[in-house]
Amino acid sequence: MVKRILDDFNPHKDDYEFPMFLGNHVRNHPHKKDFIKALMEVEVGRVYFFERFVDEDDPDGYFSNALSQFCTNYRRDFGSQIFKTCFQLSKQIYLENKFNQHEWNSLENNEINLRELHFHQISRWFELKILFSTLALHPFSQLEKIMEELFEILPLFNNGDQCWIIARPLKALAHSGFLEPIMKIPHIQERILQVYLAMDGRVSSIGDLILQFICHSYCNSEKELVNPRSISASHFNETHIRIATESATSLLYAPEPVKKLIVKNLKPFAKRTGNSWVFNAVH
Repeated sequence: MVKRILDDFNPHKDDYEFPMFLGNHVRNHPHKKDFIKALMEVEVGRVYFFERFVDEDDPDGYFSNALSQFCTNYRRDFGSQIFKTCFQLSKQIYLENKFNQHEWNSLENNEINLRELHFHQISRWFELKILFSTLALHPFSQLEKIMEELFEILPLFNNGDQCWIIARPLKALAHSGFLEPIMKIPHIQERILQVYLAMDGRVSSIGDLILQFICHSYCNSEKELVNPRSISASHFNETHIRIATESATSLLYAPEPVKKLIVKNLKPFAKRTGNSWVFNAVH
């Protein structure tokens, strides 16, 4: 039935709502493995679930496992390998689990033309590059160069894509404890703020939400920003990172008694879901 329904869709149509709707059903389905296998066997399923849907939460590793199967059997191009490897490694780092750095080294040693990659692939690439660069002996100058490289690629994308490209690297900087010194560099903070202001009040993705949080944390004393908003989407899946980011945003403005209560509830939740980085981003 899944195959029969999906065969009626045009896989080349630029559709945001349907991948979110489909991903939501997969995530909550009692037989995920069978559902995912069916999606792999249909072009629309492969395009909409594996290339246009991303589940940052990845509960029980279902999305990581699906990516491994998909890239092994259907997509072995370099961009897909980047997304799979970076997605899986960054998740282990945020959860403070063991990880294999050799996988990253094998990717980094390739010559990469960022202009040929999808914005999700680019954002994942920079995210993991930052996470591993922070392990160097003197990482700060290296991190500044990475941000400059990131800014060079931004004009090729629309604002929504730019938010994603910036958001994951900012999350990596926060996790590693380098967000504050990087945001103290005036031209870097100003460039990030420009992307946020261009959102013009839109908060419709996790990328938007993270960027809103960072700018309210670091830029609000110098610029008059619109009040932070909750995410708006009809079929939303990434509940863990959304709750962590929205709760951390509320810490910026909550009175002291409420702030203590939020921290008490948020800390164990953030640690369990790999979102402890939010506390390093509260300035």
